[in-house]
Formats: sequence, structure tokens, C-alpha cells
Amino acid sequence: MCNKLERDIKIAYKKLKANIYFDKTQLPLRNKIVDFELNDFEKNIKEMNDALLGNDKVWNKYQEKILKSIDVLLLPKKLSKEDLPEVIFNTNENDIVIDKPQFFIDLDVTGHILGVLWILFIGRFLDDDMYEYSYGNRLRRTLVNNELMNEENNITFSPSLFQPYFSQYEDWRDKGLKLAKNCLIEKQDALILTLDFKSFFII
Repeated sequence: MCNKLERDIKIAYKKLKANIYFDKTQLPLRNKIVDFELNDFEKNIKEMNDALLGNDKVWNKYQEKILKSIDVLLLPKKLSKEDLPEVIFNTNENDIVIDKPQFFIDLDVTGHILGVLWILFIGRFLDDDMYEYSYGNRLRRTLVNNELMNEENNITFSPSLFQPYFSQYEDWRDKGLKLAKNCLIEKQDALILTLDFKSFFII
């Protein structure tokens, strides 16, 4: 039988796994999750539990292992159209030129689980208090069981972590249009501007 922290770690892992399942860009992490489960899952969970509950020496050693696992994956986001042949074969020897690269963090699964734990026990309070008008990557309302707010652990076993982006986008759009419509009803001018940032990391 697992203790409370082991339960929390398993909940965090379940939410990470579900989140990656719907993310088509995270194939390398999917492979790591498979290896994580095949290579003695319970031992991996217990090792994280012991590190989090252990003394500074134990935690520092565990933390160092995670930090050493950090790397960067560079994958193509867009290929140069000028260099693309009309027909591409498996044996094509033409050089392919990357027009836009895409960067992903390459991190041990345990590092991702720690990130989800942080979201569950710290980040969710920031989400509640600080981002009233933010409509992207908001946490699910079902993340916690409101009927158990006074209990020691009210995090649900639901696999959901973030709200679907499309529903948040619709809320943002509909709220903006409603405010503009109210201005027009009040005989006030209204101007609607929308911006779509295609790339916000400058290299």
C-alpha cells in the first residue's frame, strides 16, 4: 500500500501521461514514458518518493541525476519549399533545407513528473488567483475535488490537467464579441483587434 506522497506521484504521472497522449509533437517523450513503465515502474515511483522525503544529500543526488538528463531536441518545423522536390522517395539523396527549426526539452520522465507535482500543489493557486483574463493553458476545473477542500489531499485521479485550447479560444472570442456588442447597444464605438503570434521565441 502506497503512502500519500506515492499516491500524489502516481496521480501526477497519470496526468502527465494523459497530457502527452494528446500532444502529437511529443513522440520522444512518449517513448521515454513506455521505457519508464517497462523498467520497474513501482521502483521508479518509490525512488522519487524516497528522494522527496529524504535528507538533503539524498535529494541532491536525485536532483543531479534529473539535471544531467536535460538536453535539447531540434526538429524541423518547416522545410524550405525551394529545395523540396516534387516527389520525395525514401532513397532521395537531395539535401533538405530546414526553413524553421522547432526546439523541445529532452528531460527524464521523473523531471516531468516533478513539474506536474509543482502544478498540482503550487501552480494551481497561481492559476486561480493571477490569471483571470488568461485563456491559454488554463488548468482543468476538475483538477481538485471542491467537496474535499478541507481534506489533506483533494487532487482527483482524473487524467485531465489542462483545459482544451479550442474551448478557451471560443470563450475568449465570444466574450470579446459580447463586450463589443454591448458597446454598440450603448451607442459607443467599438474596435476589435486580434493578433496571432506564429512564433514568440526569438533565436
